[in-house]
This record gives sequence, structure tokens and C-alpha cells, in this order.
Amino acid sequence: ALLRSPVAVPPAARQTVVDVLRRALAADPGAPGEAKGTALLADPVKFRSENTAAHLRGLGYNVEQFASGRELLKRVARASDFDLIVLDRHTPNPELIDIVAALQSDPRAAARPLFVVASSDKPRVPTFDQLLLRTAALIAATENDTVELPPPFVPDPRLTPEENAANRKTTQERRDNSFRSAAAVRTQRLQRVIDALPLTLNDDQKRLMSARIQLIVYALLEAEFPISKASAPETYDELQRTRKLIALQPVTATYGAGLPSTDLMKLIDRFELDVAKVKTAQDRYDTLRGRVDPAELGLNVETYRDRTVEAQLVRALTGYPEVKVIAEPYSRLVLESEFNATFADPMKLPRSPAVKQADARTALEFLRRMAIGELPGYDLTSTETDLRAALRVPALASAAIDAVERFKGGETQIALLQYALGGEGNPVELRVRAADAVIRHVRAYGSAVPVTLQAPLSAQAESEPNAELRGKFLALKGIVANKPAEFVDLLKGYSPTLVPPAEPKKDAEPKKDAEPKP
Repeated sequence: ALLRSPVAVPPAARQTVVDVLRRALAADPGAPGEAKGTALLADPVKFRSENTAAHLRGLGYNVEQFASGRELLKRVARASDFDLIVLDRHTPNPELIDIVAALQSDPRAAARPLFVVASSDKPRVPTFDQLLLRTAALIAATENDTVELPPPFVPDPRLTPEENAANRKTTQERRDNSFRSAAAVRTQRLQRVIDALPLTLNDDQKRLMSARIQLIVYALLEAEFPISKASAPETYDELQRTRKLIALQPVTATYGAGLPSTDLMKLIDRFELDVAKVKTAQDRYDTLRGRVDPAELGLNVETYRDRTVEAQLVRALTGYPEVKVIAEPYSRLVLESEFNATFADPMKLPRSPAVKQADARTALEFLRRMAIGELPGYDLTSTETDLRAALRVPALASAAIDAVERFKGGETQIALLQYALGGEGNPVELRVRAADAVIRHVRAYGSAVPVTLQAPLSAQAESEPNAELRGKFLALKGIVANKPAEFVDLLKGYSPTLVPPAEPKKDAEPKKDAEPKP
């Protein structure tokens, strides 16, 4: 609003304006576009943090996790694309009250909902059933064999009812067989992990655990591939029978204390480190954990709640009425109820990805105008890194090229040249503009193109199919890739193609003089 006003922005406020624009531009381009919003989660205990993150992902949020308050505050200062903050009360560096005070006094974060988790002083060990679900999710995320599942049956109007019925039955049988085969493989892998533990159960407990394992495996399959009575009737019925079997188990089948939960947690920690090395497996693992809630499956879930701690936190945070104290979330449903109460205020609803992208485009356009001098008097030094990052976002690249060119650093040249050499992924017209910007930058500030980029530049100058862009690369090659000491040798070795002289044209016959008039 200040920038659109006909009145000049006061000098004292200009740096704040630039910072607001920078944070709006710095939205993470790698965040999932279908996410409901971005949640910042601070918790120093990894296992507890992972559980809370899984519930947040299950509610549709992209989650960024931090182990200290300092890391959280740095993230808040970097960009404004987050929608809520979940802060465990044990988060260190600085103390909880100082983190809350910093967030609530900062206009960049005060408008976002802040939840403080009243977790126990002693980190509680999840139940064995919760750990079974987590282990099964790891197995599903690392399964190499693809589930060959035919699509659900769709009637063909060209066929008779009898033919459609036969095709429906065939499709259902194939889907049921695929589910049965995949479930058997995953159950065997999970059972091997359990067999390696020092586990002692009676017969009733073994039957109950076996039924819960089957329920967990099928629930994770259902999280990837919807299971319905119409598409896979045998699998659907098997799920219902398993649920009933679990409900009918005697009290003697209940198991709890005494199981080797700590041993299983250590195995999970090792598995998770391996999964984290492969992004696709990690993404799949996060998705599965977010979609399957142990409480919804009726599994044994630890629901410890310390109301004394909650009351102490409420008293300590009396000066911050907008801060919401919540119990440690053991279920997605519990966390969802807290969110629904908070988001009843429409002003606190998460912004959609489209709104965030529109804000980023608006911010970039103002920064571009400041950079090229249309809006003078602003220092854009703090925005250089974020402007270079905007080159990687297709919707922002055009305006970013104009703004980035105005910075003197060598990283500017490299970023623009990398964009120009970026291949078919970048539009040709923008690559031409980026190459032009590099030429002007080199002429103004000297070459900062590293040797590692000179060879690709020379190759692209020879192979680029677009004539205009190839000309830019040839000019750049002459500026940054050729060595002056070799120039004489290049001239000596230059052997131009000799073009034979053209044949002389025959003189036309001279015109006869016109006869003189009498």
C-alpha cells in the first residue's frame, strides 16, 4: 500500500518495506503445491517431533522441523510462507518464554497461530502397536516390488450386461489378488523384524498381534490404493473380518508393559536413517505415516496427559492470550479438533499456495522496479540471494533476470549464465535475455565465470540450435573463454575458405545513337 501511494515512503521505513518484500518473495518453491499450508514445528526430541509431524502431514500440512528456538526464529525471519507454529515446551536456546515473546512481538509471526505443546518432562515411549505401525510404514516405503493393480472396473456401454458383469468380476479378482500378494510380502518382512526381538507372548496375545499386523498392513495399502466393496470385495471383507476379530479378543490377549519397545525403537532409528538417504522413499514414508492414524485403527496408543503442566503453561503465558496451549498430540483427530477451534477465525486460516505465489510475484515486481531505478532510494543488498533463487521458479524468472543483473557480485554472473545454459527447461526468449545480461555484466564489472562453466559455454556456442542465442554464446565465449596469449597462434592457424572470383559480366551492346531530328 505504501509503494502504491503517491506519497513517498519515509526513509526510515524503506528497509522494513524491502524486508517485507524479501520475505514474501522467499516462499519455498519446493513445498508441495497441494498442501493445505506450511507448519513450523520445534521440538528437540526426535521421536516426539516425528510423531507430531506425521499428524500434521495427515492434516494436509507441509512440515518443517527444528530442534531449537534459534533455528525456528531464523526460519521465521527468512520467509513469510508459513501458516502456523507448533512449539514444544522443551525447545531450548532460548527458553520457551523468550521464544514466545520473540514470536509474539515480531509482526512477521504474530499474525500466525502459535500452539505450545505441554509434553511430559520425561519423553514417553510409544506403545508397541504404535511402533509396529511405524515399522510397517518403513517397510511399505522401501518396497521395491510395484503393486500391479488394475484400475477399478468401468462399464463399457458397447457390451451387454452379462459381458460387463463378467469383466467386473475379473477386474475385482485381479485387484484382490494384487492386494493379497502385496500384503503377504509386507507381512513377512514385518514378521521377520518382530521375530528378531526378545518377545514373549502367550497364545492369545500372539493371535491379537497377528490380527493387528494384518490390519496395519492392509491400512497402509489402503492409504496408497483405495479399497472399497465395489473395487476389491474380498479385500474389503477381509479388513472388516480383521477388525471384528480384534474386537472379540479376550482380555487375556491384551499386551502392554514388558514388550521390547526400546529395542524396536532402535531398529526404527536405523531404518529411518537409511530411508532419509533416498528422497522418494522419505516422501513416501512421510505420506503413509500422515494418512494412517493408530487411534483410528483402534490400536493401543499412549495417551498420557499432564494437566498440571498444562495449567502451569497457561499461567506462564497469561500475557499472550493468542497463544494456545495443547496436550501432546497422540492422534491426528485430537490435533484436528484444536486446529478447527483456532481456525474458526477466518483471519487465521492458512493462505492457499496460489495466494502465496501471487504475493511472491507482486513482491518481485516491486523489487525489480527498485533494482532498475524506477523506485529509487532502496538498498536491496539483503535481497540478492532470494532474487537469485527466484531464477529457478518459472513464474518469477522473467522479472528476476532484470533485478539480478543489477548486483555486482560474481555469483550474479554465474546464476545468469547457468540460467542461459539451462537447456530446454527454460524458455528461449528468457535464455537470450539472461545471456544478454551476462554480456553486459562482464563488460561492466569484469569476468567472474569459473573454468567449470567455460567448457559448457564453448560447447553450447557450437551446438545451440537457436541462432540468436548461439550468437550470444559466441560473444560470451570470445569474452570469457578465449585466452589472449593464444590469440596470435589462433590467427596463424586460421585458414579461411578461398572463394573464387566471380566471372566478369559481358558488356551489353551499345545503344545506337538516335537519328537526329530534321
